[in-house]
Amino acid sequence: MVLTTHFIDDNWVLHKRILNFCVIPSHKGEAIAKLLEDCLLEWGIEKILTVTVDNASSNDVALKELSRRMGDWGVPNAVLHKGKNLQMRCVAHILNLIVNDGLSVMKIFIGAIRNAVRYVRSSPQRLDFFKECVERVKLECKGLVILDVPTRWNSTFLMLERALKFQKAFDRMVEEDACNFCAWLEGAKGEKPKEGPPASVDWQYGEQFMDFLRPFYEITLKVCCSNSPTVHSTFGDILSIYGLLQEQKNPCLFEIASPMQDKFLKYWGSFDKLNHYLFIAIVLDPRHKLEKVVDYFEILDDGDMNENVEANTKTVKDLLYDLYKVYEEEGRESGVGEVVGSQVSSERTSSSSKGLTELEKRLKEKEQRRRAMKAGIVNNDVDRYLGDPIEGDGEDFDLLNWWRVNGVCKYPILARIARDVLAIPVSTIASESSFSTSGRIIDPYRSSLRVKMCIYIICLLLRRWSCVKKRKEVI
Repeated sequence: MVLTTHFIDDNWVLHKRILNFCVIPSHKGEAIAKLLEDCLLEWGIEKILTVTVDNASSNDVALKELSRRMGDWGVPNAVLHKGKNLQMRCVAHILNLIVNDGLSVMKIFIGAIRNAVRYVRSSPQRLDFFKECVERVKLECKGLVILDVPTRWNSTFLMLERALKFQKAFDRMVEEDACNFCAWLEGAKGEKPKEGPPASVDWQYGEQFMDFLRPFYEITLKVCCSNSPTVHSTFGDILSIYGLLQEQKNPCLFEIASPMQDKFLKYWGSFDKLNHYLFIAIVLDPRHKLEKVVDYFEILDDGDMNENVEANTKTVKDLLYDLYKVYEEEGRESGVGEVVGSQVSSERTSSSSKGLTELEKRLKEKEQRRRAMKAGIVNNDVDRYLGDPIEGDGEDFDLLNWWRVNGVCKYPILARIARDVLAIPVSTIASESSFSTSGRIIDPYRSSLRVKMCIYIICLLLRRWSCVKKRKEVI
């Protein structure tokens, strides 16, 4: 198990750091929760906003147990709202589940293309002959065909994308090597014949499937980006997928989209199935704010401003106000308060609230807010931010830079919320990729080391690779 922390520093730069890489003694949720708690305690981390995990049922149990354990620490707001929004389900994993349901139907139509690619890649001699065919039809495509992994839909997309570029070369190969290719397709005696060679209709299906899969591939790449925030645009991407699945008119693609839509509704079909910080992140984008959230809800409800849309919008707004109260209280304790507004009024309110019950304090706050609104006075960051004009949506807009320039001085408390919320990763793939690169294998000598020593070595190597990668990106 790898545990990575994501945070935005004082200069509004997004960082990720691998905290731990450890062996899991058991895949039960309770065991995972204990490992998470041990790592947090070891690093002195007392508060967390979310944990991004894949869709294993053990993770559901683990995060509920972690929330309970952290509640016993006695640290105020160690986990907010009793862990209701602690779990962020990995968007890339859900996308993978959705597309794989469609891929089970799609594989019937692309078998001939897959077999043609498999034939080319089955021996060096066949690959060399295919290269000759590429030269004869005068194709100038870089790279060569790649064979997909049936369980990974993104590799199927890449296989189709590459194979379609070499369609003429495949046709030439079938013409000049028909005897050997057909013999390979027929297989040995007693074997079931393979599909192929690919006909024009197979290439047409391949092109349709490639175009259909492209948005899923691009969104997966987008949500797996770890160099800039993605949480604020994730729900918009989810809606794009929803629209793509709903609007299929092609009979063949409709047959594929139908099971995919069922899986989509299972994970993203209602407001309560989504982590509500996805909506808070939209609000914290000054190009969208609360208006965009309302637009999204209206689209999901066919444009009718019904009770459901209003209730969901109110839930998002209330969550933002609740976050504001938590951060305001923490800021007051640490000496960080509102920069804009009347400090005298704030002190007066604070002193007059002494001795009041919690219910009386809340009633007093509501009354003060109502009076301020009537008088045209805005006393908190949230109201001030939501009341200010929406920013233009230019191509060079930098969300973190906007908060660095505008947030700290104008909305100090809301800026602290933005620093935490916008750092939320919506995918675990960035962590997984650290361990899937070829060549990073522990040799027999190192595999005989003790577990802790292996963990130290791997974490140090990953940190080194991360630094090298960051330097290359800067260059």
